[in-house]
Amino acid sequence: MAALLSALSVRLPAEEIVATSSVSTNPFSINWVVGEVLSNNPSLKSARANWEAMKQRIPQARAWEDLRVGVDVERMGTTRFDTFTDNEWMAAQELPLSGKNRKRGQAAAAEAAVVFEEFRRRELDLTARARAAYYRLANAYEQL
Repeated sequence: MAALLSALSVRLPAEEIVATSSVSTNPFSINWVVGEVLSNNPSLKSARANWEAMKQRIPQARAWEDLRVGVDVERMGTTRFDTFTDNEWMAAQELPLSGKNRKRGQAAAAEAAVVFEEFRRRELDLTARARAAYYRLANAYEQL
């Protein structure tokens, strides 16, 4: 595993890769190589985390505005602290009649789809690179 990961990043000569991979006890199949690359690649992990974060934004974008609650206390004609002449209570909620929250939710869903496609592109690119490295290694091993 370490030999393949170093081969993908440093491009060691094929003889060194074969020598270090023959010592390993792991089964060296293409499915194992692709699985290791996809599970241990930091850029793929960050792309997946970015996609998960964008998915979490969709319900937030669709949500109604926050409820506002308040009180105004006024005192007229007196200087005493505990005497109030007027209390005004307020509660307000904006109703999304125009569909603005629905459009914000659709925009957030579209952004999440774009980020997912970037994640998928990175995953396919890493798979292709891992397969190419595996077949280069197999070709070099056969030529020995």
